[in-house]
Amino acid sequence: MKLRAMAKINLGLDVVRRREDGYHEVRMIMQTIRMYDTLELTATEEPGIRVKTNLKYLPVNEELMERGVKIGADVPYCILRGTALAEGIGEKLTPLTPAPDCHVLIAKPPISVSTKFVYENLHLDQLEAHPDIDGIRRAIEEGDLCGMVSRMGNVLETVTIPAYPQIGQISELMKENGALGAMMSGSGPTVFGIYDDERKAMAARDVLKKSDLAQVVYLTKLFQSGGTKE
Repeated sequence: MKLRAMAKINLGLDVVRRREDGYHEVRMIMQTIRMYDTLELTATEEPGIRVKTNLKYLPVNEELMERGVKIGADVPYCILRGTALAEGIGEKLTPLTPAPDCHVLIAKPPISVSTKFVYENLHLDQLEAHPDIDGIRRAIEEGDLCGMVSRMGNVLETVTIPAYPQIGQISELMKENGALGAMMSGSGPTVFGIYDDERKAMAARDVLKKSDLAQVVYLTKLFQSGGTKE
C-alpha cells in the first residue's frame, strides 16, 4: 500500500489563550498543499513494525517512538485535509469552502525550530495585533484571493523571526519578487508565499534557489480533498 502524507500551511494562526494544562488554544485556517511524503506499507510475516527511510535525519528506532508520543493536534486535520478552521488546541475542525486557486512557493532555511521554545516565549499580553481569522474565512468563501492574503498573519512570528532573522528575510524576498503575501507557517522555519501569476512564482523560486537563505525550495499549488482543484 502506498499513501501520500500531504503537507499543510497555515493561512492564519492566532493564539487565543494559554490553558491551565499548559496547552494553547488557537484559531487557525489550515490548508493542504500538493507536496507530500510517500509512505509504503508492506505486510510481513515477522511480528512487530519496522521502519525504513531515505531521510538520514529521521530516526527509525526507539527515538522515533518517543517522537511519536508527542504527535500533536495537527493529526486530525492531516486526516481531514483541504481548507479548514481549526480551534481548541487544533482538534476542533470546521471544513471550509476550498480556498481560491493560487501558486504556493515553499522555502525552508537550513535551521530547526523548537515548537516548545516558540510557545514558551510567546507573550500574549504583549501582542500588538492578531490575524483576522474570520476575515480570512469570509474572503475564502467569497473566492477573494487578494482579500484572503491581505488578512494572513501568524502571531508566532513575533517569537521565531527575532530568533531566526533569515525567516523574515525569506518572506521579504518573496514579496519583493511578486508574492501577494508571504509568511511563516506554524512555528517555523518554513516560509510560504502566495502568487497569482505562475511566471512570477517561478522567477521567485529561481531567486531563492540562488540565494543562501533557503535549503529547500518548492513551487506547488493547493490541494483540495474531494474537490475540483486538485
